[in-house]
Amino acid sequence: MTCSEAQSYITPFINDELDSDLLEDFLIHIEKCADCKEELEVYYTLLTGMKQLDEERNLPSDFHLAFVNKLKREEEKIINKKIISIRKRVVLILVICVISFLSSIGIREYVVGELKEVEKQEEGNNYVIKNYFYLDKETTLDKFIEKNKNEILNYKKQFEYKNESTDKGEQNE
Repeated sequence: MTCSEAQSYITPFINDELDSDLLEDFLIHIEKCADCKEELEVYYTLLTGMKQLDEERNLPSDFHLAFVNKLKREEEKIINKKIISIRKRVVLILVICVISFLSSIGIREYVVGELKEVEKQEEGNNYVIKNYFYLDKETTLDKFIEKNKNEILNYKKQFEYKNESTDKGEQNE
């Protein structure tokens, strides 16, 4: 900020009409430039004194102390606004981190659930594949039974005949 810009902001500073960014630049310039600081103090003394006379209040005995206190209050306002801004950012970052963490847990559960379903499907597919090979053996067994059907039936008849004879023998006794 140049001296001419700083001088144009003297009255708005005294009347508390500067926004925080402009106020910060103005105060930095005032701290560095002794001429602008002296001019600000003169204007502050004049304008504050006239304002207090218009309001019919008692004039302070030490305008310099009032001026220094005003500068300190304005610097504290800027520092407090920065602290609040930093706190808001930290809270925002924490909220984003918490939301991200919770979302990642939800996504993890979804993915793990999907993987479990895929594993179950694969187990089912493995069962079908394993049994598919047994199906071929069953058809081989069916062929064997069909081929030897007559022999099996004869063996069955002989077995039934023997059972009938033993049953009749037991009944006679």
